[in-house]
Amino acid sequence: MNQRQLEKLNDDYQNLFDKKFQHFACPILRKDEDTELCDGHVVSKSLGGSNRTVIQCADIDGFFGKIEQNFATEQKRRDSTDVENLKGYRSQVQLEGSKVIHYDAPQTIDSKTQTPFVFEEAPDDVFVLNLPNHELANAIETGKQLQVITSFANFGSIAGVLLHSAHLTMFRLLKYSYAYHSAAGMENGRILGDFYESCSTLSSSEIQKEADEYFQPYNNYIQHISSMDFLEGTVSDGRFLAWVGSSSNDLAYGVFVKTKSSLFVVWIMSDASNNCDSVAEYVKLAKEFPKSMNLNWCRIEPTEFGPNKIYRCNKPCRVLWTETDGSEIKF
Repeated sequence: MNQRQLEKLNDDYQNLFDKKFQHFACPILRKDEDTELCDGHVVSKSLGGSNRTVIQCADIDGFFGKIEQNFATEQKRRDSTDVENLKGYRSQVQLEGSKVIHYDAPQTIDSKTQTPFVFEEAPDDVFVLNLPNHELANAIETGKQLQVITSFANFGSIAGVLLHSAHLTMFRLLKYSYAYHSAAGMENGRILGDFYESCSTLSSSEIQKEADEYFQPYNNYIQHISSMDFLEGTVSDGRFLAWVGSSSNDLAYGVFVKTKSSLFVVWIMSDASNNCDSVAEYVKLAKEFPKSMNLNWCRIEPTEFGPNKIYRCNKPCRVLWTETDGSEIKF
């Protein structure tokens, strides 16, 4: 365990509360209890995360590791060109942007209304598109595009994994000023802590099932980003986004979480969340994501003494989001 990091956390805790924690002040349960500690990966190694770690309660770290299985499985499906991308998961087939129902091939296929479909890489695996062959052929001949899209959007457990990573990211960089003194730290700790306390005694499969349902309402706070290869994830390069409202208040902060092959923005509450308008706009994200946002680039810079500092760029930018499958976002 990183003893030096633990000492720095304790010094930071003392700066805020004029006393040191006795064992470890957990950023999720917000309790100081005598429990086994570990170097928890901010982004799990099973997801191809960085080597960045932060002190965590070992039982909580192990618990959240159990909900990563769905994410790791779905990420492998997205990375692969194999036919498995279509089997049994939330994949979608679209013809020129319109959804085409598909499923595993039954014993017999209705040639009038259905079209068999195979991948070149796996010619023995047949799927069925609920579309007559002549309609599909005519559409392709006229230049319409057939796409297979896999989506993270319906996995509540994936939202849970990313919310957990974003929480640990900010705790590693800003310590207890985030975890115990910010609206985002307290709210995210509550969300994660309530789930842990209600499901910690369940089996791995039961935890994954419960996570899919529990974290489903937070799916819209997660955006899958493409065309941002220069970013290493907030935990590595300190960069994050501030969504700026019309009254110049920060409505939310976008924390970048990078896995092996994907980059996500996890939107958390801002420091201005004591402002009613900021809270209202943040809550609205859960139901409807805006088509455009005024954003400011921010960066967390380490300091030799005291807490790390947050710097903002002087020139805000306006970003238009282009939605492709409900979760895939391009700048």
